[in-house]
Amino acid sequence: MDLINAINRRRSARKFLPRSPEKDQILPIMEAARFAHSIANRQVLRYMVCLNKAKSLRISDFVNLNTTHQNLHENEENTSAPAYIICAGPEGESPNLYADVGTAFQNMSLAAMTEKLSMCFVTEFDSAQITKEFELPPGFKILAIFAIGTAAESSVAYNAESLPEHIENASDSRIIQIPKLRASQITTWIE
Repeated sequence: MDLINAINRRRSARKFLPRSPEKDQILPIMEAARFAHSIANRQVLRYMVCLNKAKSLRISDFVNLNTTHQNLHENEENTSAPAYIICAGPEGESPNLYADVGTAFQNMSLAAMTEKLSMCFVTEFDSAQITKEFELPPGFKILAIFAIGTAAESSVAYNAESLPEHIENASDSRIIQIPKLRASQITTWIE
């Protein structure tokens, strides 16, 4: 699969089949993380991969895969993933860490496609509870959590070039994936 086609087809999954990925499927994804850009080539990110069903269910108690931004602990319909990757970095504030997380996730999500897996970058999670449940490397904090597994639903990859400039009702249940903006809408040429 060529790279641009893979980038165009990549979508986040928020609903997964219950089957956990195999370790052999995860190893190439972790290799992709290893080769991601790292600011100043510091390579400070560390990953904890949870393929254990019981422990993944425990992590699910502390993450929100929904997009409604409900209070994490009030969400009765919280969906779960069969596996999670916890991304940790050194304690302290550094915007560089989040740049490293972003490049790692992009590499990992593209590698996941080659393994017939889908991922979701989890933005709402209870860091304190997860840290208490699972032992992080000393001096590290959770930066991100990635849900991973086989998608339960196929998201529609719309060709934005063939759609209208503006979608009136983005909450319309028939729209599974809002199309990405056109390159011309996000690009200004400096001449």
